[in-house]
Amino acid sequence: MVKQSSNFKSSFEGLSDLISILLGPGGCPWDKEQSFSDLKRYFLEESCELLEAIDLEDSENIKEELGDVVFNLCFMMHVAENIFQFGSEDVFSDLIHKIIKRHPHVFEKNQNVEIDQVLSNWDKIKSQEKGSKSILGTSAPISLSSLANSFTLQEKASRFGFDWDQINDVEDKLTEEFQELKNAENDFEKELEIGDVFFSMVNLSRWHNVDPEASLRKANRRFNERLIEVERLCGERQIEIESLSNELRDNLWIEAKNNIEG
Repeated sequence: MVKQSSNFKSSFEGLSDLISILLGPGGCPWDKEQSFSDLKRYFLEESCELLEAIDLEDSENIKEELGDVVFNLCFMMHVAENIFQFGSEDVFSDLIHKIIKRHPHVFEKNQNVEIDQVLSNWDKIKSQEKGSKSILGTSAPISLSSLANSFTLQEKASRFGFDWDQINDVEDKLTEEFQELKNAENDFEKELEIGDVFFSMVNLSRWHNVDPEASLRKANRRFNERLIEVERLCGERQIEIESLSNELRDNLWIEAKNNIEG
């Protein structure tokens, strides 16, 4: 007989026991068929849903999505145990060892360091672990979005002194990049200059302590909500959205924006 929820501990151990039943004799045939490739997709989806919940500051949804992410992680550990012969204890053992090693200021005592030094030490230790001769050139995962990759790269460079002196310099650089884009004469030059504009915009975000990924997600969400509201207004007034004049389109957009923002 399958255990009821009250029989499982409200902990990682309890979740692991639950997954063991799902993957064991008499368990779920669908769960048993899942590969790492399948789980990768589900993990990405759940991670994105968690990011959205965090953006919306929805505590109940954050709690739920954290649970979904943890479930996927625990599920992957069980699959890894079957395929690669390492289990959750191996994962946690390696993780704990790594975190201790990267926090010498905590575990080797008598080391009073500033936050910037903590981060630069982390980069140095990580580079040594990976066997890399370069600290600055250690790239972020290729699967990371270009915006996030750029932010990580510039943040790391800043910790080693590769940065502007003040935010005005960053703004001037962005203005310069826009001018170079205007002066671009062919598609190749335009592609290069648009890349430089994005790079400078990410740097400006960093100077304002704004996550460019989160900022753009919110802008996309606002735009989508306004589009939906414009469509609703058109339907309410029996107007064909495809035949809107520029003036009416602008007026509806402003009205939609005001309706959403209250």
